[in-house]
Order: sequence, then C-alpha cells, then structure tokens
Amino acid sequence: MEKGIREVLVSGPLASFPVHDVRVIIYDGKSHPVDSKEVAFATAGRKAFIDAITKARPVLLEPIVSAEVTVPDTYIGAVTGDLSSRRGQITAHAGYRPVSRP
Repeated sequence: MEKGIREVLVSGPLASFPVHDVRVIIYDGKSHPVDSKEVAFATAGRKAFIDAITKARPVLLEPIVSAEVTVPDTYIGAVTGDLSSRRGQITAHAGYRPVSRP
C-alpha cells in the first residue's frame, strides 16, 4: 500500500503536482499468502489515498511572480492573451511609452 501512496504523492491527485506535508496512517489490513499480490495492495493504497485527499479538499499552491514586460505595440494583445491563458493577472501598467521607430 505504501508504494501506491508514494506514487500519488509524487504525481499528485490534483493537476499532476506533487503533494507535500501530509501524513498517512493505515489502520487495518490483511493479506493472504496465496491470493494477495503486491500490485493489488499498491492499487488499493493509491485509490484510498486519492479518495481521502479528495475529501480533504486540497489547495493548489501556485507561485506568484511579479514581472515587467516590454513589447512592441503590435504584440500587446498577443502577450496579454498569453499571460491570461496561463492564469496571469495584469494589475497595472508601469507606464505606457510609445516607442519611436526610425
């Protein structure tokens, strides 16, 4: 079961990001020398952990970065759209200055 749980910790049940700062305790379990297989226990551990963490309502921690981007006027829409598609938030303009072209 530990193997299945560790797989979920690395790959993450939420958006394929790793899980941090959790403790897992298995209270009960039985094995049979003939019918028990390692893959069955790993699958059971994986499914139980995913079920438990889903019920715990985890929060996805995302990095916050402040960046200043300078682009030509023709690309402002494309850059703004790209940042928005990556969940970026444009909070203010540092100062719009038209660039004189020779």
